[in-house]
Amino acid sequence: MKTRRAFNLIELMYIVLIIAILAALSIVLITNTQKKARDGKRFSDMNTMIAALKNYKLENGNYPDSGGNWIIIDQSSSPNLIILSTALKPYQSSLPSDPQRDSSYHYAYHSYPASCGLPGPFAVIAFTKVEASNNKYKEKAVCAGGAFNWDSYDYSYLLK
Repeated sequence: MKTRRAFNLIELMYIVLIIAILAALSIVLITNTQKKARDGKRFSDMNTMIAALKNYKLENGNYPDSGGNWIIIDQSSSPNLIILSTALKPYQSSLPSDPQRDSSYHYAYHSYPASCGLPGPFAVIAFTKVEASNNKYKEKAVCAGGAFNWDSYDYSYLLK
């Protein structure tokens, strides 16, 4: 009686195929998990910024002035960014930077005078992109008068 000591070629090919399929599935799952984790950090950063801005308004009666323009928070060359960073320093140790580290992903802030059907000054804080396509937290700030458009941002929050 002959004893079998090794796998034949067909059996080895099946094993390699199964390992390749499992590797491909794990790469897809890891990539999606990383996207969701970066989105989670974005929402966490936004909540921290929202709390800091609300505390600033409680003490100062309005939101920090954006100079009439969007302040791109991840780009340190803006003089208005330095003003915003200084204004929020008592409430937030540092301004966030997007976890993707890509210039197409960034946070933004804009303050407005009384408008949009809202009494008194208001502000909008936003970030450009949500990576996970099925993210249930996509929210858009809405202006009752339609005077402002924040559609270029996947997520925006209106601070009243």
